[in-house]
Amino acid sequence: LAFFLKELGRVRAYFPKITAHLGGTYAAMLGGEFCLDCVRVGLGLYGYYPSAELTDGERARLPRLERVMKVYAQAVSGGEYRFGGVGYGLADGIEVGQKLSVLRFGYADGFLRKKENGVLGWERHAGNLCMDACIRKGELCRGDWTAVMTDADEVARRTGTIAYEVLCAATRRAEFLYVYQ
Repeated sequence: LAFFLKELGRVRAYFPKITAHLGGTYAAMLGGEFCLDCVRVGLGLYGYYPSAELTDGERARLPRLERVMKVYAQAVSGGEYRFGGVGYGLADGIEVGQKLSVLRFGYADGFLRKKENGVLGWERHAGNLCMDACIRKGELCRGDWTAVMTDADEVARRTGTIAYEVLCAATRRAEFLYVYQ
């Protein structure tokens, strides 16, 4: 902050009306000197703290955030496995007659293509995600909705990234439904 303010003084000597921005969600939560002329809240808009690694004590000193983004996918078909491949691969570990369902989400929706992609229920994936579909073991009725992401911190932890990347990627082609309570 001290270095930024020093350099800001030099810049304002030439551009006195320039807008200074240094902080994001955490700065907004701290308030005061870190906010300068504006802040970019970003992650806080989704109800996430700037770090999943904050201690309970650190969180207790900050305003309480409520997570507001979840991702659901709709089942578009289902049936019994008969033969051949499943999605983009072989049907390893799938037996004839086993029930499979097709969910309308894939890697084009911002989720990792690999089978172990951190979303809820990934253990039931019949293989890697397709571009627009996920094939899962088990039977769902056409039109059923199932949660695939309710905690971006958990998906990020499982996939080696950060919650903000998960949240931004998962909104690429999403249909947004705003629920006010």
